[in-house]
Amino acid sequence: DDPTVVAGLVRAEDAWGHVSEQRLSIWDFLERDTAAKRCSITSEVAAALPFDFWGGYVGYLGYGLKAECGGEPSCPASDMPDAALFLADRVVVFDHKMDDVYVVAIANSACRSSAEEWMHSTAARLHSLSSSTTDRLPEAEEERPLQRYFQPQPVATSAVPDEHGYSNQFNGKPKVAPVVVRSNGTAPLSKGARAAVVQMRARHSRKQYMQNVRECLQALHDGESYELCLTTTFTGTAVRSAWDCYQILRRINPAPYGAWLSFGDGGPEVCCSSPERFLRGGRGRTLEAKPIKGTAKRSPDPTEDAALAAELQASEKNRAENLMIVDLLRNDLGRVCDPGSVHVPALIALESFATVHQLVSTVRGRRRADATAVQAIRAAFPGGSMTGAPKLRSMQILDRLEGGPRGVYSGCIGFIGLNDTFDLNIVIRTAVFSGGRVTIGAGGAVVIASTPEEEYEEMHLKAAPLLHAVGATVLDA
Repeated sequence: DDPTVVAGLVRAEDAWGHVSEQRLSIWDFLERDTAAKRCSITSEVAAALPFDFWGGYVGYLGYGLKAECGGEPSCPASDMPDAALFLADRVVVFDHKMDDVYVVAIANSACRSSAEEWMHSTAARLHSLSSSTTDRLPEAEEERPLQRYFQPQPVATSAVPDEHGYSNQFNGKPKVAPVVVRSNGTAPLSKGARAAVVQMRARHSRKQYMQNVRECLQALHDGESYELCLTTTFTGTAVRSAWDCYQILRRINPAPYGAWLSFGDGGPEVCCSSPERFLRGGRGRTLEAKPIKGTAKRSPDPTEDAALAAELQASEKNRAENLMIVDLLRNDLGRVCDPGSVHVPALIALESFATVHQLVSTVRGRRRADATAVQAIRAAFPGGSMTGAPKLRSMQILDRLEGGPRGVYSGCIGFIGLNDTFDLNIVIRTAVFSGGRVTIGAGGAVVIASTPEEEYEEMHLKAAPLLHAVGATVLDA
C-alpha cells in the first residue's frame, strides 16, 4: 500500500497474484524479456498473418520515462505508474477491412496443449456469436491461420510465457487482471452516462497559460529552443465510467490510433483517441514515425471547411512547427538506422479527422542489424512532437513552466511484440481515469510566430472532444 514511486523499480504480477520486484530500467527489462521470449516462426506462417502483433507487451509508456532517456525526473512525480503493460500471449484479432477473425497464441512446448485447447474453445465461442450477429465470422476454422502457435526460442531461464500469461506494471502498485480493448465496434452507454456532468479545473488559468506562452516565446528569442510544446492538465471527479467515455469518443472523435486500456480494480483506465503515430517498427526492421504539427478546426459547411484546410496548409507558422519536428525525428531515427536510410516520403501533408484538420509528415528509416526494437523506441522517446527542439533543453524549460507531471499524456500506447515489431501512438486526445479522478492533457507547439491568444484557443480546441466525452464544464478557463 506504499504509494511511493521508486525510480527504476519494476513490479510484475503473474496470473496467480504472485509479485516480483526488480531494480532496473523499464527499457532494460523490456530489452531482456522480449529477447528471452522471441517468437520462432516459419516464413509461411508469417506470410499468412496480415498484421504484426502476434503477442507481446501491450500498454502505455508514460512521459515520466524521459528520466530514463536523458531527461530529468518529473517534479513532482506522477501518482500513476510511469509505465503499465501486460504480456498478451493469447490474442483475438478482428480484421474489419477483410471481415476476418484470427486467434493467435504464443506457447512453449510445456504449454502447447493448453494453448491449442484455448484456441479451439475460443474459435468455437466466436462461431457461436456469429449466429446472433450480422457480422460475418470465418465459416471454417481450417480456412484461417488461427490454429497456429508460435514457439519462443529456447532460453536458459524460466522467463517464458506462463500457461495463463501474466501482467506487468512498472513504478507503481501492481494491479490484477488488466484488460485491453481496441475495437471498431461500439456498445450502448450505461444508464445515466449522457446526463453526467463534471466540473474540471485546469492546472493553469487562461491568464497563467498565456503567460507560459510568453515565457516560451522569450526562451525562443533567447536562443534556448527553436520550438516548445507547452501543455496543461484538466482534472476533476469522474462521474462517467471510462468505458462510457471511450464509447462517446469513438462516436464524436474517431481516430486511427485510439485505444482503451484498463488495468484492473483500482488501476488506471485510459481512453485514447489519438490521431498520431509515434513510431512503428515493422517486419524487415523498417521504422516509421508520423509526427503531427499544425491543427485547425473543421466546419460543417463544405466550402468553409475547405478554406480552413487550405489556410492551415499555407500557414508559415504551422509549416515551421512541423518541419522542425521532422528534423528532430530524422536525428532520432538516425541514431539507430542504417546510414542514408532515413528519408521523408511525405512532408507536411494534410490529414482530416472528425473535429480537426492536421498537418502530418512521415519519416522512415531502416533499423541497423545491431540495434534492437527497444533501443529504437528509447532513442526517440518521448516523441519530439510533444517536447520541441532541441529535445533535452526544451523538456527542462517545459518542466519549469508546467509545474506538474504529464503522466500518461505525451507518452505512448501500443504494443511491443515478441516478433521484433512494435507500433506505438502519441498519447494525445486522451482521458485518464484513476482513483475516482479523470485527467485530460492538452497543449500545442510554441514557435516565434505564435501568439498567446491563439495558443490558448488551439489548446482548448484539442481538449474539446475529451471534455465533451467526460461531460465536463471547465472552471478557471
